[in-house]
Amino acid sequence: MAEEYDPESELVLAIFDEGVVSLYRFGSPELPPPAAYALHKLAELESEKQEGDSSATIEPIFNLFLYVNDGLINEVGIVRHELAGSVEAKIAFLQSQFISDLKRAKIYDVPRGYFTVTSKGEWKAGLTYEIFMSSVEGGNHLSVFRNALIALKASENPVCTITPVVDGVPRIEAVIEV
Repeated sequence: MAEEYDPESELVLAIFDEGVVSLYRFGSPELPPPAAYALHKLAELESEKQEGDSSATIEPIFNLFLYVNDGLINEVGIVRHELAGSVEAKIAFLQSQFISDLKRAKIYDVPRGYFTVTSKGEWKAGLTYEIFMSSVEGGNHLSVFRNALIALKASENPVCTITPVVDGVPRIEAVIEV
């Protein structure tokens, strides 16, 4: 019975010689020495490219939404994409997708522990936009998205954009690099 070839399991080199195609598997004893060396170098270069070039790596990136209702953020939204490229290209992609992503964002409550005291002395779950913006300055801005980011298996510092949605209307106030 002929052995089936699985293209994802190993590299194969095709050598064209006088109209005849010969297929050799990597590590095969009958592989001609120059071809074996060439195949080995090709495998090394491909491995280095995948390890060293972060723009070639597909990674999860996120459009994040802050839902501000009656002055409080008590829900956040998230949409995950996977993309390779520079950080600038990933951000541009996310910005181009925010309208469609807003419609399909998965909604999460803000994590427990975010409470605001109203002017009437009442405790309400959530935080004000001003408190969120101060967390941006302190570098703690993703903590409000913690539940959503964990659920979607985000890295510790994912590439993302954050759009506030105030009483149902998205607001782009500034572009801030953090």
